[in-house]
Amino acid sequence: MSAKFITPAPFSERMYKEEEFFSKPFLMSYSGLNRLLFSPSLFYNHYILGQKEDVNDRNMIEGKLIHCLLLNPDNFDNEFVVSVQDTPSDNPRTLLHRYWNTTLPFRQKVIHVKTCMNLHRPSWISLQI
Repeated sequence: MSAKFITPAPFSERMYKEEEFFSKPFLMSYSGLNRLLFSPSLFYNHYILGQKEDVNDRNMIEGKLIHCLLLNPDNFDNEFVVSVQDTPSDNPRTLLHRYWNTTLPFRQKVIHVKTCMNLHRPSWISLQI
């Protein structure tokens, strides 16, 4: 975790957020329990006051990538840039290969239908002018 300085919230705002937090049911997650055991003040800032740190480590990025590909593939181009420099580690790479190979027949059918409807032109066809 990187050190981050967060300005303490005013007393009245903290009281309001505490009342709001305790008025609703709260289900403890594994990460919430870990945070509480590691540092109660971090738990308080994160869950009660809502002062969350933005974490962008490699695991978080790979998890977001897999989430986007599986659940929201239309948004992939808006969220990610494909680069040959940094490739995913072994586990996400294996999962992405499985995803790609599993969806290959479906993607081929879509291309076939688009070709039949004259909406897709294979890249090997060149224009003759």
